[in-house]
Amino acid sequence: MGGGPSKRSFTDRQGSILELIAEGLTDKQIALRLGVSSHTVRSHLDRLFRAHGLHNRAGALAVWLEMRQRTVSSRGTV
Repeated sequence: MGGGPSKRSFTDRQGSILELIAEGLTDKQIALRLGVSSHTVRSHLDRLFRAHGLHNRAGALAVWLEMRQRTVSSRGTV
């Protein structure tokens, strides 16, 4: 579903959650940081996994980091 990686995108909230995952935070820690419940964090992740054909946090983080790198590269900054 959703085509190749170049067609993937994440909502602002999903991006925020992925940033915090990259920092090593748990769902509960992310929820506290964002002022939402851990269930809400899990719901965002579940939707992200389904929308992008991903199966876990590591896969989502890898795709997100790759997309960020492409965005930075396309802007001509390192």
